[in-house]
Amino acid sequence: MTAIATRQVGSTDVEVTELGFGSAPLG
Repeated sequence: MTAIATRQVGSTDVEVTELGFGSAPLG
């Protein structure tokens, strides 16, 4: 999760990714 967060730092989608929804917004 940290790696994904690093890619999109400052994006709301990142926080969602940490929750486990990430796959959808990341495309």
